[in-house]
Amino acid sequence: TLGGDGRDPLDWVRFAALGPSPLALLPAEDALALVEQPNLPGTVDQHPNWRRRLPSPLPDDVLGARLQAFAEARAASRTDHAPPDGAGVQ
Repeated sequence: TLGGDGRDPLDWVRFAALGPSPLALLPAEDALALVEQPNLPGTVDQHPNWRRRLPSPLPDDVLGARLQAFAEARAASRTDHAPPDGAGVQ
């Protein structure tokens, strides 16, 4: 669950962290809730693929809070999906 109504970016940051995958990434563009995506597949000249820049100055407080929420939700997710003791160990 999101733990909120989904309107707060922290809600969806936490939701993204809850997957059972052993690896989860949070792009800075998503953490900052930027509207423009860095890459638009299928375009060559119509979109500045991989040339978008992060805001300057970088809002460190916002980015830090969202990365912290992601890390905390990720840690909680890992304990929720942990195998029983000794399971999967060879």
